[in-house]
Amino acid sequence: MSEACFTARATLRTQVRDLINELPLNRNESGQYNHDDITVFIKGVERHFKGLYNPLHPGQGLSQLLAQGPNTLTKLKSTDMFDAAAVLKQSAKEAAALAKQTGVDETPQIATRADAQDEADRRNYAIQAAIGAKEGAAEAITNKVGSDITDSVLRNADRQ
Repeated sequence: MSEACFTARATLRTQVRDLINELPLNRNESGQYNHDDITVFIKGVERHFKGLYNPLHPGQGLSQLLAQGPNTLTKLKSTDMFDAAAVLKQSAKEAAALAKQTGVDETPQIATRADAQDEADRRNYAIQAAIGAKEGAAEAITNKVGSDITDSVLRNADRQ
């Protein structure tokens, strides 16, 4: 995996953390959050995530990270990665499926190792950027509201 992947992860982590930290979230005199303040905070987070570039889904931003239920971005794990062999295999499989469907021999869109490596790097870059955004959001929200509130979502029973 190229160095750019890890740079993208660290950059998005910092960027998202800083964007969320800038959003106001006030407490009342008893130390609780007002409903209106939480609503404004949530809308601000949604707006920032919508505005961030997402190479996996151009035009949608990273707003899928805030969606209820599983989707492409919420399913990503730090161990997800592509290599040239996996890209070549996937491209060949797609060409075979298309050939079976149309009855015409199809050549894979990605046929050379160099092209496969470029595609693997592109996908890995996008995955690591999304993971960095997840990490930055988790860190910023924990800083804002405290780990007592976020641990039930971000940690397992062993507090890991």
